Amino acid sequence: MKNQDADVSPALSNDALAQIPKKISLHSQLPAFKDVPANQKTILFISKLRQCNKLVRIDDQELRKLKHLVLYQLLEYINTQNNAFPLDAIPDFFNTVAINIFRQAPKPQAEDEDVYDPEEDEPLVDANWYHLQFVYEMLLRFVYSAQTQQVDYQKAVKRFIDCDFVVKLMQLFNQSDPRERDYVKTILHRVYANIMSLRAFVRLTLKSELQSYFSGAQQHSGICDVLEVLGSIINGYAVPLKPEHTQFLSQCLVPLHRVQFIKHILPQLSYCVSKFIEKEPSLSGYIINQILGFYPRLNSHKEVSLLTEVEELLELVPPEQMIIKNFQQMAEFGIEINHSLQIYKQLFDTVAQAMCSLHFQVAEKSINMISNQKFLLHIQNAYTNFLEIFGERQQTIYEDVEAKIYDSPKNTNFASEMLKQSYNPISILGKALKANSAHWNSNIRFLAEQSLKQLNTLNQREVQLIDQKILSDCILREYKRQSRDAYQVILAQKALENAKQFGTYFKLQATKENINYVPGYQPEIVMTDKVLSSSVPEDPLFCRTEEMSLKYLNISPEFLIGAIEGVMQEYPATPGSPQLTSGVEETEADKCFKRGIDLMNDDTLSNICQKTYKNLVSSTAVTLNETEFIGQKTALIQPQMPTKRLANRRASAGVVMNMGIRRKSVVPLNASALQAKQELDGFEKHKIGKE
Repeated sequence: MKNQDADVSPALSNDALAQIPKKISLHSQLPAFKDVPANQKTILFISKLRQCNKLVRIDDQELRKLKHLVLYQLLEYINTQNNAFPLDAIPDFFNTVAINIFRQAPKPQAEDEDVYDPEEDEPLVDANWYHLQFVYEMLLRFVYSAQTQQVDYQKAVKRFIDCDFVVKLMQLFNQSDPRERDYVKTILHRVYANIMSLRAFVRLTLKSELQSYFSGAQQHSGICDVLEVLGSIINGYAVPLKPEHTQFLSQCLVPLHRVQFIKHILPQLSYCVSKFIEKEPSLSGYIINQILGFYPRLNSHKEVSLLTEVEELLELVPPEQMIIKNFQQMAEFGIEINHSLQIYKQLFDTVAQAMCSLHFQVAEKSINMISNQKFLLHIQNAYTNFLEIFGERQQTIYEDVEAKIYDSPKNTNFASEMLKQSYNPISILGKALKANSAHWNSNIRFLAEQSLKQLNTLNQREVQLIDQKILSDCILREYKRQSRDAYQVILAQKALENAKQFGTYFKLQATKENINYVPGYQPEIVMTDKVLSSSVPEDPLFCRTEEMSLKYLNISPEFLIGAIEGVMQEYPATPGSPQLTSGVEETEADKCFKRGIDLMNDDTLSNICQKTYKNLVSSTAVTLNETEFIGQKTALIQPQMPTKRLANRRASAGVVMNMGIRRKSVVPLNASALQAKQELDGFEKHKIGKE
């Protein structure tokens, strides 16, 4: 127990302070505090502080022991004074702190940022901790004593603990010794709690430290400690949140998800973000949207980390907050929302892509999310709102198998119906789970089957229609690829013709008085709106769902391309349409444009896709609505020569391919050819030659 009747040393005059030597050797035999009267203890305290202003080498064991003894005596004296420092000794104390503590951080162990790994690199232990511990302990006692009611003492505290002190203290977070960072964290937290005038500056300094981290080399030893301090600060925010606090979220915490090594900071970062959700649930949609925006493509460990964080945050998010009703609030954050289910769509699309990952840990983590009851509530909420928006008993493009799918005259707009289904959570996740029947890992196939049974409890009819949706989605995407490639050839020719007529073009633009106009780079030349409307995501690493869907359907990409081109070959030309020219290597899509068929038209898209669907189903080339679960279907893609498009996509994904692929390498398959191919399937192994 501390001495409650501590001696109060009288204030020293300036003359007395001036007579104390500025430098005092550690070899000086100064008396102990108990051996001097009360009026001389302040002088002795200052003298011992000045003894400790000398930095001692690690190999000088004698001086190290002497300095250790002096620091121990100083700390013991502070304990007897109830952590109250003599007012006259405060300047010397902070001088001692500056000499011993405020120093440059050591260089990282691995200077190459590609080699640096916080999980592998062991933290360095500072050899000077033998002395630093006492200095930090005294500084912590001084900060705690700032709560005293003495006005003069509070003025002295605020005089030395200022903005400059906070900046220097923040730099110590980058020290490698975790024991030192713990002291810095505790001291900074007490400064924030006791000195209210510095709170805004502390938050600003923490924000600057984090922004420097994720925008720089991403090498910082104490970033987790910084986030811990932030977590306690955010926990004390009042509700409703101030604009400053939401800006801190959008400018600092959310962009922190872009760092490469996120696993070691994820617990603290997730805690900070979760506190914002608890205090302001309306920010849930924005937070989930931004985190998914930083979802990686080449970092499987980060994929698992972000999926873990999203799952934990979804447990705190009320399901109704994921339905965007206030588009203006999202626009203030710079997010364009076109549909109230857009956040849910982005979430389920990302999870579905992760389910089809070739990395088994990513696939396992995403599939196990369906076992989470809170995540199932979000699926159910999204599906309920999907039915409310698109009609409780909507007319879908999927009829009963006995009723001849796509025969209904109401189902003419194939693209719009598929767009509706892209917001169906059961459809999105179900397609990925069924596609996992072709996964290389047997455990993933088993987990996918069990998760599909859980989706079946939500809506059995939707699960039964997943096969049709998989086939329809594959047809639609492949059709868009073919039409886009053919249309880009037409656009290139038009751009070339416009370039040849620049002389006339200059004169036309001069009449419009458009000073900032640059010929050849304006959207009206190449019709950018048409290019955007026909674009299809072609990310080689994010096409895993489509590739595995084709495996599940037991058809090759070339077989699907041939089926679509067979329908294009038979499609009648539109009378009176302008005749366009295409390249030398013509595909069926090129020939359609040449005959005046606008493949970008929704009616043309619907007719060709529906006809292709009917041909594939009627020819029994694809078997749909099977009653057995997906674990029993493990077909592989047929080893045929791929098209140039698929060859480029697979090559960029690291798949070994035969080179020299031409753009035109698929024979169009009509209905009769599909039937013949199905009947002769497997017979080609006999290698019967022609005479």
